[in-house]
Amino acid sequence: MPVEAPSMAAPVGRLTGRRVVIVLESLRMGGAERQALLLARHLASREGAIVAVWGLGPLGELVSYCEQYGIRWRRVPRPVVSGRLKRWSRLAGFAWRLRRAGVDVLLPFTSVPNVSSSVVARWANARLCIWNQRDEGIGRLGGRLERFAARRADLFVANSESGARWLTNSFGVPDDQIQLVPNGVWLEAPRDSRSAWRERLGATASEFLVGMLANLHAAKDHETLLSAWRLVLDHWQCAESMPLLILAGREGDTAEMLRARAAQLELGDRTRFLGSVGDVAGLLSALDLLAHSARSESCSNAVLEAMAHGRPIVATDTAGTRVALGDDEQLVPPADPAALAERIRRLADDEPRRLRLGAANRKRAATCFSPDQMCETMTRIIADGLTTRRGASGATLGHHASGSTGR
Repeated sequence: MPVEAPSMAAPVGRLTGRRVVIVLESLRMGGAERQALLLARHLASREGAIVAVWGLGPLGELVSYCEQYGIRWRRVPRPVVSGRLKRWSRLAGFAWRLRRAGVDVLLPFTSVPNVSSSVVARWANARLCIWNQRDEGIGRLGGRLERFAARRADLFVANSESGARWLTNSFGVPDDQIQLVPNGVWLEAPRDSRSAWRERLGATASEFLVGMLANLHAAKDHETLLSAWRLVLDHWQCAESMPLLILAGREGDTAEMLRARAAQLELGDRTRFLGSVGDVAGLLSALDLLAHSARSESCSNAVLEAMAHGRPIVATDTAGTRVALGDDEQLVPPADPAALAERIRRLADDEPRRLRLGAANRKRAATCFSPDQMCETMTRIIADGLTTRRGASGATLGHHASGSTGR
């Protein structure tokens, strides 16, 4: 059973009438976007905020979710572009749109939204801008604009210790001024059953299915998984029932290379590239094991979602994934195809162990990564930030905050 959505109990109203704009890289659905949607629903339904979701890039599945939950959405031109004159013109336009919207709180997710929002927050007359670190510097802009933006943020939030360390190492943000807010995990009920999904994938009820749910881009490490999968197939004991690898995720900058690599390794019909999947819960129910190979990871939503569904996991040992899983039993060294293949084969042969790990993962997801806890902590940070906003001197909370930090 998936972790339930955030509580929709009677409204609390701590942010009644406050206009909150959540700024995202795009309006397509990914890990950060799932977290943003959870928070947007909570702020609107429980806290009385007037919430809008703004995307700086392509339209996608998030639009339909926003409309389903009555959350306003808008696509705006990407403020950070090439060319100094064009960039500052775009940033000014972004500030003007926010000012017209009467924004009180700016809440960006990921690098470009963080930089864009922090740069223009004062020009837009926003009362509070929170730098929301979701990774270990993926897609960073670098240069003076990024450093300038970090100095203008009011508060800093990170979803993992590794993300917090990145903020300290990159911008000198003191540890006690970074609030830790782990992701909250929630999945809708599966649209299709395990058997329906297996039929769609052309797999029998007994075939062993391994999946990785991650967009195909350079921050992940699908290539190591493909090399490991070749080793799994080479050493599989039952030729009559070969395992199947499912790669689900939006195609990004490594998609073409990965397809070529799969062909080079002669993985044939034992590997499927599904592209973006709407029914994540249904696909997870069809898998016997989640594999997650990444070069760096702050707090993987795919790992948390698999945990919530009671799936056993084999993942590369990154700082964020180690915190998510809480033990070594499901971790292997990064960029080590042999170790990854060996662990997959070992779990494939040991169903009782898979069931034990899956049950432990489900319990940990519910205990440590509750969506209610994530939403409540973010609400408190926003409410406290509005109370202790910039003083008359113009000093920002990001460099002069005091009190509890959550770390």
